[in-house]
Amino acid sequence: MHREIWEVRISRERGESGTADGYVLAIEPNANNYAFGVGDNRYMERFDREEIKEAFQAAEQYVKETLMLDSPLYACADSRMTAIYEDEDKGVADGYDADSLFLCEYLDGETWRYLILAREEKGVAWSVLYCGDTYQSGL
Repeated sequence: MHREIWEVRISRERGESGTADGYVLAIEPNANNYAFGVGDNRYMERFDREEIKEAFQAAEQYVKETLMLDSPLYACADSRMTAIYEDEDKGVADGYDADSLFLCEYLDGETWRYLILAREEKGVAWSVLYCGDTYQSGL
């Protein structure tokens, strides 16, 4: 893993702050301080606060109930994953446009894993489409 991604994750964890609705908002480190490998999480700007909350709730339910893990969820910091928003070949998310995909990451032991959530259209509930290490087919 790229050292820069690890540094972002450590920095992000130190910057956590609680919210009234029980979710944790992480203060994102300034990506300009990292030369390589830091995902651009401006993709979050595609969604309003309610959509983000619903996506994280669906992801949290999946992590707790399906994976049986107690791990915080964060916006994805890995540029290899956030590339899905621009990539024509969306791999495991083929058939979904960028506005219907949401990425987050969680810690599984000592390994960071990714969730891709999808929805059919705005206003429809998010569901976990994929859980793993890459969205690209065959990798």
